[in-house]
Amino acid sequence: MVGRQKHVGIDVFLGLFPASWRAALIQCGLWIEVAVSLLLLVSTVDLWIDTQGQTTPIGFPQWMVLTPVIIGSLAMFGFAMFNALAQSGRVFW
Repeated sequence: MVGRQKHVGIDVFLGLFPASWRAALIQCGLWIEVAVSLLLLVSTVDLWIDTQGQTTPIGFPQWMVLTPVIIGSLAMFGFAMFNALAQSGRVFW
């Protein structure tokens, strides 16, 4: 749901706070999402490099298992960064 900026659990959580806090909480959450997706991307690329030439227990090359995680975390990072930078106004940073 990163691409659509919708998440039911977060919407329910935001409803617990005053309306004046919500923009800052959303912005904070977006930057946390940027950081987490970047860390996932970096650690998976590092693992991908470390496991070159290895296979899984059933014989698949390890890169086949890790490449979708790299692609997904890169997409998540892109959407998160776009959403975080799209915010404007006093609450941006």
